[in-house]
Amino acid sequence: MTNESSPCVAIVGMRAAGKTTLGAALAAALGRPFVDTDARFVERCGAIGAFVEQHGWDAFRREEAAVVDEALAPGAVVALGGGAVETDAVRDALGARAVVVFLDEGLPTIRARLGITPRPSLTGDDVVAEAERLLVARLPHYRALTSITVPPALTTDAQVAHVRAALDARCS
Repeated sequence: MTNESSPCVAIVGMRAAGKTTLGAALAAALGRPFVDTDARFVERCGAIGAFVEQHGWDAFRREEAAVVDEALAPGAVVALGGGAVETDAVRDALGARAVVVFLDEGLPTIRARLGITPRPSLTGDDVVAEAERLLVARLPHYRALTSITVPPALTTDAQVAHVRAALDARCS
């Protein structure tokens, strides 16, 4: 099966779960192109925090949905921003055009990573404190869309092996 005829693999999960790390490693292992939608947004529109401050969350989510729509190409591995699943258009596109991988990293790991990596708050609260509320709001979307779940606390190599095995099982 060529990359162009292979389904898009879209990775979802909370911020700081490791979606970009897994996506890049998985794409390399599969010989597929990799797209990080947050990075593509920044290339196109500038820093996310500044964009939201100037244009608001609704404008950000609309632009993010357009970036995701363009990224979900056959054969690609795509890492989405943690909140992208909050948008109906993104959920619809994922359901129609991708094998969705949920990187189900545990809340303690996410909190620890958020505590050491400078990231803007999404709600005006402390980023570590808001993580649990965001997870509760997003978890139903992640679960509803998911084709493959990557369990917590795996190394990147083990995550890649898990997803590859699940993709192979889907094709057999």
